[in-house]
Amino acid sequence: MIVVNWATSGDLWISTDVGVFHSSDFAASFYQILGFTTAFGVALGAPKVTGDYPAVFASGVYGGVTGYFRSDDAGVKCRFVFPLKQNVLAEALSGFQINDAAHGFGAISANVISGDPRVYGRIYIGTNGRGIFYGDIKRVSSTSALAPTTSSTTNAPASTSTANPWGQCGGQNWTGPTSCGSGWTCVHRNPYYYQCLQQ
Repeated sequence: MIVVNWATSGDLWISTDVGVFHSSDFAASFYQILGFTTAFGVALGAPKVTGDYPAVFASGVYGGVTGYFRSDDAGVKCRFVFPLKQNVLAEALSGFQINDAAHGFGAISANVISGDPRVYGRIYIGTNGRGIFYGDIKRVSSTSALAPTTSSTTNAPASTSTANPWGQCGGQNWTGPTSCGSGWTCVHRNPYYYQCLQQ
């Protein structure tokens, strides 16, 4: 799988049978992300801090463990992502695992992954016939791991803040920001989704 960084020209990621590779020079050269011996998929998602490098998600074998992983530092350190049942192991490995014995999501080698470009930590997993699963993270206390969350719709008044670059800025039932920052335009994508795009 090949994934491009939507925010940086020439920046791409590749998952292969021998690991994850990254290029920041239009594929003139690649470097291998240490720790991965096999990778089935790679994806980018919203960064932890607006304006930082996107979160990198990968499925494969990292440090001898098969699972779904996230890196918040362009692949320097990869982390398991959830659930809490793996907290003791995860803390020892500085992170969180998405899958465990009860949450296998089918054959990991056949699943497609995608990070959400608007919501930090959200990953989508296409399970080849078992539906599309997604997971969110939420800090539940200063001493606990990141936990799965659920979302709900409210009828709160529209926010007066500015939408993030590439973020949603309108649409039917949208209650968030409806304007974009300087150099960005709110573009109608469909009746439910308007997006901030560069002018």
